[in-house]
Order: sequence, then C-alpha cells, then structure tokens
Amino acid sequence: MAISKITLPRHTNLAKHGYRIVAAIVDFAIMFAYFLALGAGLFTASFFITKSNRETMNHYQAVSGLRYYDENGNLNAYNKSEFLDYRSYDIVLQYYYLHYLTGDDTPMVVAEDIKVFLPTTYEASPMKDTPLKGDDGDVLPKDYYTVSWYNLNILKITSEDPDAEQSTSLFTYQKTELGEYDKSKIGIAREKRWNANEGAEIEISAEELKGPLFTAYSQAYSHLTLSKYYFDENTRVNLFTSIAFYISFLFAGIFAYILVPMIRKDGATFGKMIFKLGLANIYGYKHKRYQILMRFIPFFLTLTAVSFIPYVSEYVLFLIALVILLVSFAVMMASPRRVALHDLTAQTIVIEANTSKIFETRADEIAYTMEEDGGVIVDDETNN
Repeated sequence: MAISKITLPRHTNLAKHGYRIVAAIVDFAIMFAYFLALGAGLFTASFFITKSNRETMNHYQAVSGLRYYDENGNLNAYNKSEFLDYRSYDIVLQYYYLHYLTGDDTPMVVAEDIKVFLPTTYEASPMKDTPLKGDDGDVLPKDYYTVSWYNLNILKITSEDPDAEQSTSLFTYQKTELGEYDKSKIGIAREKRWNANEGAEIEISAEELKGPLFTAYSQAYSHLTLSKYYFDENTRVNLFTSIAFYISFLFAGIFAYILVPMIRKDGATFGKMIFKLGLANIYGYKHKRYQILMRFIPFFLTLTAVSFIPYVSEYVLFLIALVILLVSFAVMMASPRRVALHDLTAQTIVIEANTSKIFETRADEIAYTMEEDGGVIVDDETNN
C-alpha cells in the first residue's frame, strides 16, 4: 500500500518541512565535522604511507617534461599565460612524444626561454620497450611516435597540400631546397589560413596557434597519467586515501546517524533533537531499530563504492552526498507524507516529538483512545 494512503493515528503530527530541512543540514554539518576530526589522523597516516608513490609520480611528471619544478621546488603545470609563443608548447610536446616515450635522447634545438622548463637530465619512459598496438600490429613506441605521427596527430597537418588557398590548417610541412614537402621534419606554422566566413585567407594569430597545442599538451598529460607505470602508482595512493576516507566516513556516519538515534527512544539525531523531531514507522507507530540502519546504510554503501573509483577525491564524494541530500529534500517537498529518500528505504516518517504520542502497536492506540474518549473506536484496516 502506498504511504500516502495510510491513515496515521490522530496523535501523530508530521514534522514541518522547514524544521526537517534545517535539522538535516545540522546533522550533515555534525557528521562532516566529526569526519574531519577523525579523518585528520587517518589522512595524515595515508599521506606518509604513500609518500614514495607520490614522489615517483612527481618524478614521472617531471622527467616527461609535462611538469617542471619551479624555483621553490614545487611541481607546476604549464599554463597559457606562461608561454607567450606556441613554439614553447610545441617543444614540450616534441620532448614528450618523440623523446621521453620513445627513448630517443638525440639533442634537441631548444630556445633559451624554454630550457628552464625541460628536464636537466634525460630519462626515457618505462614504456619505451613495451610494444604498443599499432595499425600494423604490435610496434615499439620509437616506431609509433614518429615525426609523421606528430605532424598528423599534434599539428593536425592532414591535407596533402596544406598550402592550398582554401586550406584551414594552421601548420604545414617544411620544404626542401627544391620546394617539395619534407615530411621527415616537424611541421611549421603557416602565416595565413582560409576563412570561410570572409571567403578569403586571413593571418593566423599567435593565440590561434597556441590554442590547439595547449589542448594537445593537456591530452599528453592525461595520456601520461593513464599509462600503466603511472596508473599503478596512483592506484596505490588512491587505495589508501579511499581506505582513510572509508573508515572516517563510516565512523562519522555511525556516530551521527546510527549510534545517537539508537540510544534514544524517539530515534532522533542531534539535528532532530534541536527541533524536537522524532522517528516513527510509516503507520505512525514506534519504529524498529533496523529502520534506523536502513535510513543510512544504502547511501553509505553508495558513497563507499564511489570512493574506490580511481581519481575520485573526498571533495567529489561530499559533493555527491550533498546532491543526494538536495534530491532527498526535493522528494520530501513533493511527498504528501513529507518522506525523504531515506524514509522510503526505511519505511519511516518524521514527526513532531513534543506534540505526537507514539504507540507501540495499533492495539495500544485503540486502548488509549477508548480510555481518552470513553467510547469504542472502530479499527481501520488500512493501519493493519
């Protein structure tokens, strides 16, 4: 039977929306504060346990050329405002794909203003001898990440004649002394490209050249973090971080949403106590202890499962928890019985504890009402 069709006892008064919402926010804040207090120690322990893994990850970022150490020893990422010229991104990308991944330590011609960003000592990628899935079967990185690959995938020189009048390409091939395309060399920027709106060629701006290379740089960093040797290190860091979060969240949740309501007859949390609210089952009678568990466990298990997904931080988890809370508010506002998501899973309602009288059973209610009214009350089958 639908909750909205059940007739509640005459002495049962549902909690007002406003009180329920504020009480829920108070409970969430208390749980979060307890989580931070408990988690401080656990996250610190996790930080020290995974210190060597994080140092290894930083090392991979630095020697790949995709991150660099500043004068304060902090590992930084490149950003658009840092490099005013597209060539800087071009050199960083060349280093990553054509040198770090392939193991080629051939000296590069690097401008002075970019030398400070590239690794001072050369070190090849751990994957340089690991076969890749190429178009023609397994190939080594040195045979896959070639100049031709770079021109096609990074500089996006896709036309056989990138210098054609109506070409939209930003880059073109270098030319030999005879004026023929030299596809064995890294492409160079064009001066003009075709603009369909104006029906003519327009000059290519520095920002326009830098844009796609900055995007390619971001993709290169993503490629690094997904490579097995990096991913394995990060998985261990994530595992211990997730365990620290799991334990902190478990005990914070048990304290705020299970332990406190369990020791009170009205099943109230701290927030409900403040606003004099209590818990009852969907018929308006005394709740069972397992229903307190059912109000919390499904959502706890959901967040726990998400916490073990790689790259999911504790901030994302609390954002998910907040979204669940907001959805729960929306469900409550639309429900005639003012039931939230956790009320649906536990088959409970929230009542005004100071103006409601909670009976153990229907028989207790009938006996009390008969004594109160001095008459006989006809049993309502909907409450059985």
